[in-house]
This record gives sequence, C-alpha cells and structure tokens, in this order.
Amino acid sequence: MGQVAPDMKAVIFFIITALCWIFAIVFGVRGFKTIVDNVNSNLVVMEAPGTATFTVKEAGKVSLWHNYQDIFEGKTIANDLALPGGFSFEIRPAGSTSVVIPLAPSVGNTTMNNGSTHKVGVGTFELPAPGDYTLKASAPAGETRVVSLSEGTFMENFGGVFGMIGGAVVLGLIGTLTLILAIVFLFLKPKSKPPTSPAHAA
Repeated sequence: MGQVAPDMKAVIFFIITALCWIFAIVFGVRGFKTIVDNVNSNLVVMEAPGTATFTVKEAGKVSLWHNYQDIFEGKTIANDLALPGGFSFEIRPAGSTSVVIPLAPSVGNTTMNNGSTHKVGVGTFELPAPGDYTLKASAPAGETRVVSLSEGTFMENFGGVFGMIGGAVVLGLIGTLTLILAIVFLFLKPKSKPPTSPAHAA
C-alpha cells in the first residue's frame, strides 16, 4: 500500500481541525447556556419574612440565596451581602405540620451575579422526594430581605459546566495542533526519487 502524499495528509488534518473546532464551539455554547440557565432558574423568589410554595420533580438538594442586590416587584434592592442575625429558614412538605427540613448553612461565601441580580449562598435543603414544598422565612423585627431558591448546588452545577467547557478547551487545543500539522504537510514537498542506473551485465 503506497504512502499518503503530504498534500493529502494536509487535507485530512484540515478536516480534523474543522471538526474539533465545531465541537469545541458547541460545547462552549452549551456550557455558557448552562451557566445562564442556572443563574436565572429560580424555584422561589420572595421577601422574608414570608412563605412560598414550590414544586420539585425529583429528590435532591436545593440552594437558598440572599439576593442582596436585585429588582423585586419593581423596587431596587441594595443591602449588605451578609444577612443580619435573627433570620431563619425551613422547608416543609406542603400541608405538613410535623415534617421539617432544616437549612444546612453554607461554608464560605458563594456569590453569583447576573445583570441586576447579585446573590450569595445561604445554605441548602435536602428534599427527600419530588412534590410540593413550602419555604418559610422568619426575620427579626423591622428587617426584610429578598431570598431565592434554586435546584441543585453551586458545586454540582459548576461540575457539569466545567466538564463541558473543559471539553471545549481540549478540542480547541487538538484543533490547533492538527491545524499546525496541516500547514506543515501543505508546504512539505514529496522527496524526489533518485534516478535508477541500468543494471551492469555480469
């Protein structure tokens, strides 16, 4: 089987480069869309103190956020990042008076920003089953804050996004490497064969 000519190798590497970059763009766009969706998807946005009912389709963790800067019901909210002492939060299955799901406080400050919304993680709840739940927020006298609830945790969402964006970066690097190889083979001239001398008679 004959060797592949350099110009044919160049074409093959150009095709591989195009495929890598196309898939890199697809993964990158999906990763960016996931970030936007995670930031914008809220089960609840409410003012504390107060209550709100929401529905989840599967068991798992939900995250509570303090929207310290936001626009809520036409009003511009601008508060300190930290919640004052005296706020408390709990979730109950809708209609239940005996089952209480407590808040597991966040470790460190996890912040997310999107346009006018700036929020910091308060903690998470572990919901045991799909269904309807009620979030109850209590506050000290004279204090109000806007809070929101989203599905999953920051680390879970970050892991999925990092995988897609990481894949896009790897494919982009592979595409760059194959592009360099394609250019090398494009300008590589095939070696000319030395002329054959006639065989000498014995």
